[in-house]
Amino acid sequence: MDADIARAIKAHQLYLKSRPGGARLLLRDADLSGLKLNRINLAFAALLTGNFSRSELAEASFDSADLFGACFDMSVLVRADFRRADLRGASFKQAIMQDAILERANLQPGKMLRWTGATRAQVAVPASFAAADMSGARMQGAVAARADFVGTRLAQVDLSDSDLASANLSGADLSGARLCGAKLFRAILDGAKLTKTDLRNADLRQASLRDVDLSGSTLDGANLEGAILPGSDQEMPFDLEAAVAAHELWVSSAGMRGVRGHFDRHRLAGCDLSHRDLSGSTFRHARLEGASLRGAKLALADFQGASLSQAVLKAADLSGANLVGTDLTRADLRLAKMAVVELIGPDGRRTGRSKSVDLTGSNLVGADLSGADLRGAVLSGCRLFRATLNGVDLKGCDLSGLDFVASDADQD
Repeated sequence: MDADIARAIKAHQLYLKSRPGGARLLLRDADLSGLKLNRINLAFAALLTGNFSRSELAEASFDSADLFGACFDMSVLVRADFRRADLRGASFKQAIMQDAILERANLQPGKMLRWTGATRAQVAVPASFAAADMSGARMQGAVAARADFVGTRLAQVDLSDSDLASANLSGADLSGARLCGAKLFRAILDGAKLTKTDLRNADLRQASLRDVDLSGSTLDGANLEGAILPGSDQEMPFDLEAAVAAHELWVSSAGMRGVRGHFDRHRLAGCDLSHRDLSGSTFRHARLEGASLRGAKLALADFQGASLSQAVLKAADLSGANLVGTDLTRADLRLAKMAVVELIGPDGRRTGRSKSVDLTGSNLVGADLSGADLRGAVLSGCRLFRATLNGVDLKGCDLSGLDFVASDADQD
């Protein structure tokens, strides 16, 4: 740990005990990553955009702390206390947070400065708990509107009276959770596990509950007006053109206006999205067979599990996109850009990190990738049987487990 930070933390301990020499901890962009800080008391500290990734923070106290934009990715936070903390825009991806306390915590999106071309603007960054283990956590009254809980383990969590409006809980495990009185207006719960879940008096208006297991759950008094329930063939009530236009406004305004496009599980076969800007949108498990995405901007878009068979993606920009498990059989990917994209931090600065296109386990049987740029792409376990790869740039690719059988692989 940096010596100045260590001294500041020591002074904060004195501050909490009202002893001479004490001073409240006030740091920005502090690097506390990879440290063992179990049981540390940082209550009421201000650690904006601090980096706690991969740290051990079991039973640590962050009560009423200002942790705006902080990163706790892959940290151990068992029984950590975040009650009343400001966690706007914070990230807890793959963190271990069993029995953590987040009562009345502020988990709303945080407005952060980012660069869009040569322009610096504020972007609303949602708090993310993607793939974290939060089983048994106490989150009563937490404000988590638009938060990302994709694939999160939330078994036995108490979310009573919490605000989860427009939150993404796709694939989350909410078995045995308490959501009584929770606000889930327009929340996405597709594929979530809701067995023996308490949803009494919950607001589920216009929520999406496709492929949800509700066995043993209690829904007394819940408002399900306009919700898409398990087994329903109903589509989300939206106008595709209006949704795409709203997303393009979201991109051009750096998140200040418009709405990010969420097209997960929608049936969009044959639609025409040629030359549209859908950068950063999500199409998880969407049906896009035969769709036209010619020349579309799809950088960092999420197509995991989507069906794009026979889709036209000629000259599309798929830099950094997630195409894990995607069906691209006989798709037209000629001249597509599927290269590495540089990641920009919450403060708009270059992070030195990048994201490759991930095609792990995807099906490209019979696809035409002539002239495509696949530098640095992850192609592990990808099927390229009878695919056309004339002029493809595969420099730096992960080709482990790749099926090249009978493909036309005249790559550069």
